[in-house]
Amino acid sequence: MKVKYKLKTSPASYLVASASSPEQEIFLEGVHAANQTEFIDTLRLKAIVESLPDLRFDRLLRRNKFDEAESFAKHYGLDSSLVDKARAKQFIKYLQPSSIGPNNKDTLFADLLALLDKICDVGFVCELCENAILYNLEQTRCLLKYAQGRLNSSH
Repeated sequence: MKVKYKLKTSPASYLVASASSPEQEIFLEGVHAANQTEFIDTLRLKAIVESLPDLRFDRLLRRNKFDEAESFAKHYGLDSSLVDKARAKQFIKYLQPSSIGPNNKDTLFADLLALLDKICDVGFVCELCENAILYNLEQTRCLLKYAQGRLNSSH
């Protein structure tokens, strides 16, 4: 046996053997009353569904928790470039005309270009830029020229 990752729980936590689902780990967690440390007044039944680091990393990316996903990737030796790619996709969503994201779209566009510089996968960058629908025709043209420059420099 070896430790895959650690999860902080209360001292009154116990694993429950479950033969029905080996991928899912179940544990009981006892919660103490507000002013007492001796008696447990609540029991919680918790399950860790995505216990493998790869699955948990994907879940963090789906929930747009990029900083947490980046530190998680570094800790478990996962591909941290996936965080930058997911963050770039989120920036593109914020820059769409119908987006209800941050209001300062010019700053967001500059942050997107800086982020795209960090991504080594030229195919991903070009595809992202090609399929982007931005709030401004000038920004769209600038993004396409950026993709063209990245494509030309890679050859």
